[in-house]
Amino acid sequence: MTINGKTMKYWTASWNTTYGCTKIRAGCLNCWAEIMCRRLQGNGLLNGVVDAEGNWTGKIVYKRERVSLPYCWRKPQIVAVNWLGDMFHPAVPPEVWPAVYRVMAETPRHTYLVLTKRYDQMFLETEQEPLENVYLGATISCWKDIGEAYASLYALYRLGWKTWVSFEPALEEISWVGYEWLNGMVCGGESGRNARPMPIQAAQGARDFCRIHKIPFTFKQGNQGAPAVLDGETWFQFPKEVI
Repeated sequence: MTINGKTMKYWTASWNTTYGCTKIRAGCLNCWAEIMCRRLQGNGLLNGVVDAEGNWTGKIVYKRERVSLPYCWRKPQIVAVNWLGDMFHPAVPPEVWPAVYRVMAETPRHTYLVLTKRYDQMFLETEQEPLENVYLGATISCWKDIGEAYASLYALYRLGWKTWVSFEPALEEISWVGYEWLNGMVCGGESGRNARPMPIQAAQGARDFCRIHKIPFTFKQGNQGAPAVLDGETWFQFPKEVI
């Protein structure tokens, strides 16, 4: 995100215990995490996560030694949790979520942002008590996603979890009616060599919906990594702990 010429992120620390994924949704086409894992594998830090062409293989690498990392951060952080893959990928070992949950529960000074494109699996695995310092989120890019995410995300909200949406890459203008209970939304265009265009109406509609329903909204970036300015304004409201 760029504000007043300064590059900013809405999270302050990354916490990756698992690496690897497979593409299942429209937003996956130019996967940022896949590109990052290519680099890590090229540097000898991962093995088998991507193939010779640099595409996901479906293999998941679990690094148990990284589970305790948040205990070392004395200063409160906004933590991106396992964004170099998908926490709820079917190949992720079953012990990962309980281990991650325990650390999040024992470090309430940090705020944790969890994201998935496997909405139903997130609901099935998050059977523990909701944590005040954790946001459970869905990545949504198009109409198909918004319909498929609703039931699981709403059920988590009803159970007491904080919920949010990453509308990135925003590929279509969609209606958010029915999502008035969200605790936050981040919106942004796709970047990179093969980036698909974000209709400006998609970002405007998401912003207007959040403004009407008092949902914290962050506009991360425009098309092709353009500055995070929407109709001449910057929006940096979620997560509210950053403000």
